[in-house]
Amino acid sequence: MKKRLILLILVVISLNGCSVIKQIANLSKLKFKLGSVGNFRLAGIDINNKASYSDFNITELMKLTSLFTEKKLPAAFTLNLEAQNPNGNTEYSQAPVITLKSLPWTLYLDDKETISGNIGQPVQVQGNNSVVTIPLDIQFDLLKVFQDGSLQSIAKLVLSVGGVKKDLTKVKLTAQPVIDTPLGEMTYPERLTIVNTEFK
Repeated sequence: MKKRLILLILVVISLNGCSVIKQIANLSKLKFKLGSVGNFRLAGIDINNKASYSDFNITELMKLTSLFTEKKLPAAFTLNLEAQNPNGNTEYSQAPVITLKSLPWTLYLDDKETISGNIGQPVQVQGNNSVVTIPLDIQFDLLKVFQDGSLQSIAKLVLSVGGVKKDLTKVKLTAQPVIDTPLGEMTYPERLTIVNTEFK
């Protein structure tokens, strides 16, 4: 009787172990994409409704020129990152909810490294292709990145990203997600390159 009980326990543990391993394999499928940019401010000036350099008024141009002369040109905006959980229901279980514990990221603008950061708190992503938007607050000095650029060329770049067009083709993130699993935290083995064209 004891032998049968021990055998039954081992079978249950084995089955549960296989289930956990499959669940962990599915958890690695969390995907990311750049969604949108909002609240873009160049030196405190709202550029969301501007399309070109000529859209700055005299007062704004004087402010930008003064700061540029002082080797300062602060930028601040919200980058909305989208996380997708493509795992669906199976015959035996509901689609797993994935908890993103950490996401160390580095932002690139026009292929130049700008600033690094992380999410402020864990984020849960439901299954069945659910998408959660994770707002990243970005702040950095453009002149620390584009030291050789002119005021007009830098303004043109940020207007293409944060102005009327909201073109994210020159923006990308690299990140290494950390997710919660039944066996503890799991870090993706390689950094992801996240762009706006598709979930990766």
